[in-house]
Amino acid sequence: MMKTLTHKDIAIYLPYDLKWSNIKSGRIINMEYCYMVDETICIVDKKGIKYMEDIWPILPVLYPISCLTEPTKLEGYDEPVIPLVELAKIAFPSVNWQFNSNIENATNGEFYFGYNEDFYCSDGSGLATLHLQNQWQLFQFMAQHKIDFQGLIEQDLAVPVTEDFNPYV
Repeated sequence: MMKTLTHKDIAIYLPYDLKWSNIKSGRIINMEYCYMVDETICIVDKKGIKYMEDIWPILPVLYPISCLTEPTKLEGYDEPVIPLVELAKIAFPSVNWQFNSNIENATNGEFYFGYNEDFYCSDGSGLATLHLQNQWQLFQFMAQHKIDFQGLIEQDLAVPVTEDFNPYV
């Protein structure tokens, strides 16, 4: 049975100006508010036009989770940022974070967050263990920047932001 998009899937994104795409026309819908009729998601755009997902083929527009390790243009930033580094700054605010996939490049005084089969952080002298802080703020950051941490894109329940298609910037 194919999963359908529910209010539970999108609720965390709603306070952050979530954009929707009419997947037939490609038109971007700037949502004013959202409500449910039975199990059907209904959105009203800024012009007062109502869209019901069972009549209009609409899906939310989200950044794929793969954007976490790539320079990404996000709302509120002048330059592209690596979201994983921004998350690390939230989780460990007292550390000077850099992103690097090569542990040998780590220097003293800077922790590098990379990926090599497992995530690690290093200060140049070896691996370090840090205790995660600010867990709720991590999810708020991902919701605010519409990062699909729930796998909706892979389930065909959201439209991905791409280099050529980004209605948020």
